Amino acid sequence: MFILFGTTEKTKVMTEIETNELCMNCNNMVKHGIIRKRSYFTLFFIPLIPLHTRYSIICPACTFERKIKKAEAKAFCNRIVTMVDNEFGYSENKKGA
Repeated sequence: MFILFGTTEKTKVMTEIETNELCMNCNNMVKHGIIRKRSYFTLFFIPLIPLHTRYSIICPACTFERKIKKAEAKAFCNRIVTMVDNEFGYSENKKGA
């Protein structure tokens, strides 16, 4: 009997930064993305246990990645949501009639 085990990595785009930013690598003004990469322990090619998580800002032009902390990634995501909510006049403190 064979037991196949190993690791795999899954990438998820969390959000895109709304303003154009200057890439440190290619010097293009582009909208960078915030990504999350998770490594998993796999058994028979099925991801079972998450091993570690990394957050990065990625340039779509040259695919240059700069690692950031989890708190920074969450702050970027919260800032984007707040900006969108403010555009549409939504506020959590607003009481409905």
